[in-house]
Amino acid sequence: REPLPYATIAVIGKANGTISNADGYFGLNGPGEGDTLCITFVGYRTRKLVLTTALDGTDIPMQRATYELREVVIRPGEEQYERVIQAARWLRKAPMVDAKLFFGMETYSDGIPVEMIHAYFNTSFHKAHMFDLQLKQGRIGLAAKEDRFFINYNTTRALAVMDILAEKSYFPTSPLKHTSTKYLKRGFSTELISEGSGADGVDHLRVTPRQNNTEAFTLDLWLDPDDDHVRALDLHCHNCPKHPFAPLFDHGRIDTVDLHYRQTWSASGSAFPEITELSYRMAYTGPGFSDTFGTHAIMHAFDPGTLFIPPIFDYAEDLPDYRKIGWLPEDSLF
Repeated sequence: REPLPYATIAVIGKANGTISNADGYFGLNGPGEGDTLCITFVGYRTRKLVLTTALDGTDIPMQRATYELREVVIRPGEEQYERVIQAARWLRKAPMVDAKLFFGMETYSDGIPVEMIHAYFNTSFHKAHMFDLQLKQGRIGLAAKEDRFFINYNTTRALAVMDILAEKSYFPTSPLKHTSTKYLKRGFSTELISEGSGADGVDHLRVTPRQNNTEAFTLDLWLDPDDDHVRALDLHCHNCPKHPFAPLFDHGRIDTVDLHYRQTWSASGSAFPEITELSYRMAYTGPGFSDTFGTHAIMHAFDPGTLFIPPIFDYAEDLPDYRKIGWLPEDSLF
């Protein structure tokens, strides 16, 4: 039994809500005994249960809402290409949504934590793209490794420039940029991996770059079986030939980058990416040393339609995360 990271937990009839952490754990402030929790995760059946003290510290099993296709009936073909195009059209119609946002990031080297950032922002979403990040408050933690510090100077900027529908990008090519099956088929192959079952079921499609398409992501899509609305998407590549990262100093060199980007979309209300994840593994070489670092960043958008009261001053344009967060005084409320 494996934990489900970043499952969505809501209290029915109340504004309380949260997500589980990377290990599947979660906590809630405010709900009382007798309230009903609603737990959702793409590809699993929605679970509703009454909150009692007996739940504290226990595992909550979730049941899959998909079934795997046998290898002999994995289904490539014209239909799957059209479904990818339909999903991209739906994403392009996603409305403008303002929301509060939690940003959490951790970096490890050899299993040792070397960097942590927690911050809150106001943000806006439109057509699957996040923009206009406005910092409310944050904190940074660093730990030296062999008398050196490793920092991701502006990770929120990397997330903000990630536009999965764009024709051109700092990242590898996204299959979702295409608007017709003709051009999608030239660069990618598609197949149906699993089909959904029941009310919470989703179909899982995979879109893989062809051999001559060397600067592209592999895409996994989880779609509503009835209308091809996107429930989640996952873009990933190994030893990516294209990425937005650069060494902070001239004497450093980034040797390889593995990228993994995921969006989980809201299951009700306005359509927007409720959870956005960016993970990357980076091999770095500096004067007299080399090391490998793994970073995982998550952005959880919540309370759509409401915003934090922003700071009473404006930051200089394109000021990086470290400069903004490091300048702010500590706020015990965050």
